Amino acid sequence: MGLNTGLKSQERWNMKSNAADVGETLRNETEKWLARLEDAYSSFASTGKLSDKELRPIQDNIEAYIKDARYFTKKGDPVRAFEAVVYAWGLLEACQHLGVVRK
Repeated sequence: MGLNTGLKSQERWNMKSNAADVGETLRNETEKWLARLEDAYSSFASTGKLSDKELRPIQDNIEAYIKDARYFTKKGDPVRAFEAVVYAWGLLEACQHLGVVRK
């Protein structure tokens, strides 16, 4: 039994249409939050709580997730693109909340 069992053709079309809308919304949100992330990350500055050697792997991960978000956006994979933005934001905000970098 498939997911669409018992659904009328109009209902199936609505499901496909809604999925397209969700994809477009996700692409738009990814672009918006990626731009905000890049802006916030551009002022990434250590508070001195961690050494540069300790902080560098975190920066590398943030930069990798930003790069991944761009890559997945170009490849037309909005879910993975948005996921990468969320991971990068999480790392950046965790550093800010822990007082490792300036807000």
